[in-house]
Amino acid sequence: MNLIPVAARHFILNMSDGIIIIDDENLVVGVNESANKLFPGLSLKIYDSVRKLSAYIRQNTHEECANKLADMLEGIKTSDKKKGNLTIAGKSVNMEIRSLTGPNQISAGKMIIVEDRTEEQQLLDEIKNKNELLVRANERLTQSNCKLVEANKRLEKFTETIEELAISRERNRVGREVHDTIGHTLTLLIALVENANSKLNSNRNKAAEILDECIELSRKALNDIRMSLNGTCEETFKRTNLEEWMNYLVKTNSASGVNVEFLLSEDIPALDSSRIMVIYRICQESITNAIRHGQAKKVSIIIKNQKNAIRLYIFNDGKGCTEIKKGYGLTGMEERVNKLGGSISFGSDGEKGFNIIAEIPI
Repeated sequence: MNLIPVAARHFILNMSDGIIIIDDENLVVGVNESANKLFPGLSLKIYDSVRKLSAYIRQNTHEECANKLADMLEGIKTSDKKKGNLTIAGKSVNMEIRSLTGPNQISAGKMIIVEDRTEEQQLLDEIKNKNELLVRANERLTQSNCKLVEANKRLEKFTETIEELAISRERNRVGREVHDTIGHTLTLLIALVENANSKLNSNRNKAAEILDECIELSRKALNDIRMSLNGTCEETFKRTNLEEWMNYLVKTNSASGVNVEFLLSEDIPALDSSRIMVIYRICQESITNAIRHGQAKKVSIIIKNQKNAIRLYIFNDGKGCTEIKKGYGLTGMEERVNKLGGSISFGSDGEKGFNIIAEIPI
């Protein structure tokens, strides 16, 4: 304020911040237009009492610091900071009270600086709102992350379950293939060896032929087991049609003492390897069961072409049963047929014979 009075007045009047000068008698001795703009309706003039400004502040603002600032204007001593933010007529105003001193640090009044911080406050409010939005977004993200962690845990368990199922399926597949191959081969070998044994004294040449057949059958079974374990068993069914497989089945059972005959309809369409394999395995296991459990002498197989399906009939003249108990063999047949979307049934009159009827969709 140590300026030429005219220059000081010109400087204060043209400031964008509001300036109010109060003398040591609490009278207004200087006020610029910016101050009255920031306090609309106040119309502060030279020689107005400072109480006009303090009363205006008390009536038009609701901040906690308003009364304290008003007290400071009125000369009431306080240890609080001499500034604060006020909201007046929708504007954010920062008001600061500074003491004026003359020579020898004697109090000469007060200078009130009023600054419009509306734009700054709007920016701060916007930042605050965005921070709140960010906090809520982070909370949602945290929740999503928690859900993702839980989903990952479920996925890990699901993956473990899939692996266990895959292992179980592979174990079942190998088990079925080995059971059908070993079961049928061992049943045939027993029948062939018994047949050879009965001819050792009467027809040694025939016995030798049967033993040769046993050796060949054992080699074939060993090769089948290897392919079953390697998962390439179905490959052999791609190179041979159903009729050739059925002829092979009759040939391998010819010396077992069981008469196997089959009838294959001429209108059977070309079948894929999976269906040929299933039909062959069902016939193979049926013969095994007929020999092992039914002591049958004859097995009849009929394969017909139905509309959009292959119908398979298998009959034997062995022992009957009143109650059918499904073991590994019959269960394996069901699994093979069900996998292709077909159906299979087993029957016996209880006294003699056993029959199997299967339908496999084409």
